[in-house]
Amino acid sequence: MKLRHFATLIILFACFAANMAAQDADKIMRTASAKFKSYKSVESNYTIVYTEGAKKRSATGGIIMQNNMYVNLIEGNKTWFNGKTMWTYVKENEEVNITEPSSNDMLSNNPYFFINNYSQEYNASLQSIGGKTYDIKLTPKKANEDVKYVILQLTKDAYQPVSLSIVMKNSKMDIVLNSFKTGKAYKKSSFSFNKKKYPDADIIDLR
Repeated sequence: MKLRHFATLIILFACFAANMAAQDADKIMRTASAKFKSYKSVESNYTIVYTEGAKKRSATGGIIMQNNMYVNLIEGNKTWFNGKTMWTYVKENEEVNITEPSSNDMLSNNPYFFINNYSQEYNASLQSIGGKTYDIKLTPKKANEDVKYVILQLTKDAYQPVSLSIVMKNSKMDIVLNSFKTGKAYKKSSFSFNKKKYPDADIIDLR
């Protein structure tokens, strides 16, 4: 009987601990989101490593964000998002694809997507609070064929993202954010494709 009661206590404690971890993670994410939204803009350089089986590929990129808009440049390819429409310039093919992106599209093009949008599509749990960072695990609320979970690392002092690992069904993306600048104001037109600057590009409207 005592053993049964002890086992019940362990289960109750585990449930309580899991609930507290989720509450702590939500609080941390809300704080990070509030700080992020308070900036006029964010500029960041990053390194990304894409792993699929035994194959690895790395690249460097840079992103500028303002409100829910951004411009992302990686390996000569450039993406603009004005809050509704996305333009993706593919240098190798000299073409621009126009889309209205899904959350998975946003995820693959914006390392900071989780900061402002996690509560809509992901459940958060606190994995670790050791050292100078919080490690937050984000799990999709709905079955997602692309993303299994994400590990987001935030600094404890400023709640700024340091890295994130996006674990997918057959692959993984590890992103390290190398710099973080704030404060500069950009014109809204900066986040839309300007055909005059790419006169030879083939425009493909996929909306």
